[in-house]
Formats: sequence, structure tokens, C-alpha cells
Amino acid sequence: MEIALKDLLLQQKRCFVGDSDYLVYGLKEAILKAKSIDINVAFLMESGVWLLQPELKEAAANNILIRILTGNYLNITQPQALYLLKDTLGDNVDLRFYNISNKSFHPKAYIFEYEYDGDIFIGSSNISKSALTHGIEWNYRILKSESPQDFKLFKDKFEDLFFYYSTIVDEMELKRY
Repeated sequence: MEIALKDLLLQQKRCFVGDSDYLVYGLKEAILKAKSIDINVAFLMESGVWLLQPELKEAAANNILIRILTGNYLNITQPQALYLLKDTLGDNVDLRFYNISNKSFHPKAYIFEYEYDGDIFIGSSNISKSALTHGIEWNYRILKSESPQDFKLFKDKFEDLFFYYSTIVDEMELKRY
């Protein structure tokens, strides 16, 4: 009973502020029930990928396509994080770099669509252990059913960036990076 109540409270939680209020738990819950997963972050660190790896692997095993758009500015995204994603998720991840060199790319959004609803976690957390756990990072959960226009705006912008302003991270791009 206590576990079910804890899960229900997590599903209703809207604000995550870091320190001892970890965003990673909300993301893990969302990944496991998602029918689609879109991640839009300025950078990826291996430490953060490891935190999400079991749930992402399970989603991939269920043939959920996972799309990730990240930055390559100043080489902050770690190559080992990219390789870990590719090795873990195989063809179930569509991994891309934002490719406009003279424009800042600093989003942090995690978009999940479910059978009957959806969530967007948006705020200050990139994919790193610190950002997803003990760091002071503020994030907010938008429910598709409660804010359909906001959800659509962020989802549409992700689609635009992903398809028209990105470079596919394949083996050649990984070696070049």
C-alpha cells in the first residue's frame, strides 16, 4: 500500500527542484509508460545516461523509438555518453546533434507521450548525474491533458528542430566528434 501511494504521489508531482528532490525518478516513471520518448538537451554526460539506462533499455526492448537531440558546442557532450546510448539502444535511438553553429542551443525538455496522455518535463536539467539528482536544478512537469496547447507548442518545436536543424549521429559523425 505504501509503495502504491508513493507512486501515485510521484505521478501527481509537478515541481522538481533538485538537492533531495530528484528529477530522475519522474523521468524513470515516464520512460516506463511512454509510447514515444523525445529528449532535447544541451548536453549529455555518461553519468546521466547510466542513471536512465535501465529504463531506456526496457523501452527500446518494447520497440519504443527514442529520439534525442543534443548539442555539440564546445564538446561538452561526452562521446562516451553517445556511445553508451548507441550500444544500449541500438536502432531504437535516433540520436542527433543540433547543427546551427552560430545560435545558442540550451534547451532541457523531456517529452513523453502515453496511450491517453503525455508529459513534458522542462527546466534546467541536462542529462548528467548532478542535474538529475543532487544538483540544484528546477524543472516543471506539463501534462498534455491539462495544457494541450503548451504541450503541442513544445512538441512541434522539437519536431522542427529535430528534422530541420540537426545532424544524425551515426558512426562517422561519432568518430568525427
